[in-house]
Amino acid sequence: MDKKIIQKKFLGIVKDVSPINSSYIEELADLLEISTDSVYRRLRGETDLTAQETALICKHYHISFDGLIDVDNNSVSFNYNAIHSEDDFMMFFQRMKNNLIAINKSEKPSLTYAAFDIPLFHHFSYDLLTEFKLFSWMNSILCLPNYANKVFEPNLVSREMMAVCKDIGLEYRKLQSREIWTENTINSTLKQFVFHWDSGKIKNKEIGIALIQEFKKEIREIEQMAENSSKFQTEHKIENYQLFISETEIGNNCIQINMGSEKTVYLTHNTFNTLTTFNPMFNSETDAWLENLICKSEKISGIAQKRRYQFFKQATEKADAFLDRL
Repeated sequence: MDKKIIQKKFLGIVKDVSPINSSYIEELADLLEISTDSVYRRLRGETDLTAQETALICKHYHISFDGLIDVDNNSVSFNYNAIHSEDDFMMFFQRMKNNLIAINKSEKPSLTYAAFDIPLFHHFSYDLLTEFKLFSWMNSILCLPNYANKVFEPNLVSREMMAVCKDIGLEYRKLQSREIWTENTINSTLKQFVFHWDSGKIKNKEIGIALIQEFKKEIREIEQMAENSSKFQTEHKIENYQLFISETEIGNNCIQINMGSEKTVYLTHNTFNTLTTFNPMFNSETDAWLENLICKSEKISGIAQKRRYQFFKQATEKADAFLDRL
């Protein structure tokens, strides 16, 4: 590939991932310690980026440069940010929010989500459910010291983290999305309820009941989204939601983002963290896999009222079974 094309593509990604209210030209000028005119010359391909400048940009914007070039069809590089503290966890969600903002302002963005469990974006519309999810991840998955011996209760998680998660949920609602679920997609959240109840991490029965009631409300809302083919429950609906049920099990959460001609794959790792790649070959393979999965799945959004009713009725019955235990 021509080096000028690679450079323009690389700097185009910088524009896409920059915060919506910032000037990425001025930000690049400050980062590289050059004038804005020099930045524009690099954008036009008149001046080559140096190796040091490329490294600085990759580190600052969390971009994988080798994902833009086809060096070796057997090699794929991923971006990954480890989480070892509550601050790291907060940064994980802040990056997710910034990425969604950048995606939503790109040309004709869309998302396809093969869901091993319910996409976390849906949970973030519900305060108690959001708190429980955050607590569960920090307590049982990350094993953060501040949460190791805690019992779940409201107002345990920081308000700042809660606010960022709510913003993430709102940004996701704007995005054109296709989700592929299986009959088992709702099970992981229900298993989290059971585990925390049985291990004494939820001791207050009223809190347990409130959690299940909020979860049932979430299920009902997703059913309405599927019925209306829209994530917006308003009079003037924007058709931006398609839901498919696959009989083929999905072993891991896989998300593919389309931003014009650019594609990015996010794979979950360690339950919720993500491996990210721009690699064209990997994206092409993932795109083919997702389309094949959709072709073999049953669409229950907009149409298939009977199948949709049966699917969500079964999901609600599973939640009621846990309510009976409480």
